[in-house]
Amino acid sequence: LRSLRGLSDPRSWELRRRAAPSAALVESLTGVDGDPAWELRAALERDHPLPVLRSVRGLDHPKAWVTRRNLARVAPKTVLATIEGMGGAEADALREDLRTLAPEETAASDAKGDSAAAWKRRAELADEAPAGVIRSLRGVPREKGEKVVVEIARRHPRRLRVAREAAQFLLRTRWTDTSI
Repeated sequence: LRSLRGLSDPRSWELRRRAAPSAALVESLTGVDGDPAWELRAALERDHPLPVLRSVRGLDHPKAWVTRRNLARVAPKTVLATIEGMGGAEADALREDLRTLAPEETAASDAKGDSAAAWKRRAELADEAPAGVIRSLRGVPREKGEKVVVEIARRHPRRLRVAREAAQFLLRTRWTDTSI
């Protein structure tokens, strides 16, 4: 069922209708918007709250924001994962609310973010969550990101996770860089 993520064609809905209620069924809705998806999430939310939360990843829908806010204190890292790469006032407010609970994930959730708010948050979290800040640079212009990565790596030479994230960023080649 999980292989149906992002699919909303008649065949995928037929497979979902045949499936027993489960976490896998809910997770098959990841990235799927529309009334049938929201009805199924609502029916399974009580028994499978975290899979329902994971299923709203990337969705900018009022019901998705309600789900995130309802579980923000219980599962802040998962909530932040669902807004990775998303911009806007709601996403930024949620990041601010959760940054003390999960600073690395807050920083990382700014992936692809090239807004003033994303760059300000990166600067503020560079020492508290350096690996997350580097991860957040995926999808931003390479020239901007490279300067930040080099500076963070210089300030945190003994942190293995920082070194790993810096190497992954710096070693991505032009021909494999999908952000170009």
